[in-house]
Amino acid sequence: MRNFIVLFLSLGLVAILTSCQSTPEKKDLKPASQDAHALLVSAQSDLNRAKEKAAIAKLRRVIQAQPGTDAADTAWTLLGRVYLKNRDYKLAAPAFLQVLNGPSKTAHAEEAYLGASHALAQMGRVDEALSLSNKAFASGQISPAGQYDLHKVRYPLLNSTGDSLGALRELVAIYNGEKDSVQREIWKNKAFELANRLQKNDLQTVVDNGDYGFVRGFAAYRLATFFLEQHDFDRARALFEKTLEYTPNSNVAANAAAQIQQIDGRKQVEAYTVGAILPLGGQYDAVAQKTLHGLQLGLGVFGPTRSNFKLAVIGSEASPEDAKKGVETLVGEDHAIAVVGSLLSRNSVAVAVRANELGVPSIALSQKAGITDIGNTVFRNAVTSAMQVQYLVKTAMEDQGMKKFAILYPNDSYGVEYANLFWTEVEKRGGKVVGAQPYNPSETDFRNPVKRLVGTYYLEDRQVEYKNRLKEWFKDQKNPKASGRNSAPEDLLPPIVDFDGLFVPDGPKAMGQIAPMLAYVGVQNVRFLGTNLWNTSDFPRRGQRFVEKSLFVDAEATSSPNFSQTKFYNDFKQTFGTEPGMFELQGYETGMLLARMIGGGEHSRLGLAEKLARMEKVPGVLGPLQMNPERELVWPMTAFTVNNGQIAPVPKQSAL
Repeated sequence: MRNFIVLFLSLGLVAILTSCQSTPEKKDLKPASQDAHALLVSAQSDLNRAKEKAAIAKLRRVIQAQPGTDAADTAWTLLGRVYLKNRDYKLAAPAFLQVLNGPSKTAHAEEAYLGASHALAQMGRVDEALSLSNKAFASGQISPAGQYDLHKVRYPLLNSTGDSLGALRELVAIYNGEKDSVQREIWKNKAFELANRLQKNDLQTVVDNGDYGFVRGFAAYRLATFFLEQHDFDRARALFEKTLEYTPNSNVAANAAAQIQQIDGRKQVEAYTVGAILPLGGQYDAVAQKTLHGLQLGLGVFGPTRSNFKLAVIGSEASPEDAKKGVETLVGEDHAIAVVGSLLSRNSVAVAVRANELGVPSIALSQKAGITDIGNTVFRNAVTSAMQVQYLVKTAMEDQGMKKFAILYPNDSYGVEYANLFWTEVEKRGGKVVGAQPYNPSETDFRNPVKRLVGTYYLEDRQVEYKNRLKEWFKDQKNPKASGRNSAPEDLLPPIVDFDGLFVPDGPKAMGQIAPMLAYVGVQNVRFLGTNLWNTSDFPRRGQRFVEKSLFVDAEATSSPNFSQTKFYNDFKQTFGTEPGMFELQGYETGMLLARMIGGGEHSRLGLAEKLARMEKVPGVLGPLQMNPERELVWPMTAFTVNNGQIAPVPKQSAL
């Protein structure tokens, strides 16, 4: 009989399924003989006592003796049940399908549909399993509990084929049929996880189809965020409204309500209100105050020339989340036309992202790399790492004639960023980086990092040379004991100095230890290259004679001899009683640009963003201001050096 069933399967389950789907109206089953029913009862008794082998033999006898009868129908069902229990799916599937494919009506349709679908699924016969389960639903013979079980069979099949919409529909049905509250929550979360991976078109399908039940509100929210990112606020708002309609008491509904409020708020624009997010009152309060005063003067909030501008300030940046909420407040409550900030790199991305989502132009004041890549409404006014490195390498190679470089850098975000930029820029200009050595940012003894850089740390790498020099050293020592030396000196191997300049993206404190250490290990006639961290009197004081002729760069503005003669300088000093510097200038020119464009009639956020992007040669404090293709204000740079312990500008096209 087993061979018979295997042969039955080999004839093709597809043919059986097809016949199931096109069967004419069936007649009632013929009653079996009393002997057949007695044998069936005996087989059932054997099953109850776990005597499966005996039971299977009796069931086969019933099927062979009384085919097409009610007893044979039950026998096929019991056989399928036994095989399914034993995970013998190759026998279970045809047994159940025989029940469904018989010429007469069956009393076991639900179990047969469920058993066959499950067995086919376990064998990987996905199409047959899905087709049969579809017929089961259409038959009207499946109870709610049976439908729940069929949905559980169908979900992994559809998920495995990549039919995300189908799989999601099954998850919703399973959730609706689940009685256990804990399990319901599990199925609900699975549905949300799957919906979270859907693309735009599929999300729209979910929103429009009532079969997706509780997921529709979540899908509407996700789809709304797509349109929000595209600044299609009307469609986004309509979808947030659907979220409230479909899932009114959910967490996502609360978020949707907040988004609607912000969209409604952003439609109101106070053209003469500019928002600012600055780290006031904390660790960076002094810098924030300098920037704030510059903004106030640039907008005409304070100073000799007053204007109608209002500056709405969020004075806390404890976290990126707080900064993001600050943007929402400035847009939704103050209706600011633009947002200035953040100064802090850790929060600048949050400010730029949220402002861009709301369609509000923002001007970042931080050096955070890549921030203008966030969106077309994001701008920057800061002396960036890229600006510094490009000018530094240009000066070193074109003006100073350097070709080969080494890099000694702290292994932190600042050091790694600058080291990578420097290496890329050198190679782009045809130069070469011959060595790079990181060190711990908390390092206080730079002996080992320096020795690694110049090839005197790993003696095995220069073993032949070391042995030859050691031999010569002993040969030169006529009487080592008399000279008090029994071992060779540490500096027996000379440093390998095959570079013209050494780039060190670190501050004066580190350089006060690195520069003397390089001299100690015998490195001579190498120029130190650095960033604007060195543009302070602390640099030559700490580095002393070892940093003479160093080369570093900074913005030209405040170092210009004309800076103290500008109207900005005098107005600022008169208004606030202090001399302005870089942060004050940065804030002032940002405010001045916005005041100029808004005062010139640009009263929409989109129009303001477009005008900022196209800006060319707007008069600034020391010269024309210009926006580069990356939407960054270009700061003219100056190269500096140290002469006789004093920082001084490097004359153009000169060799020190």
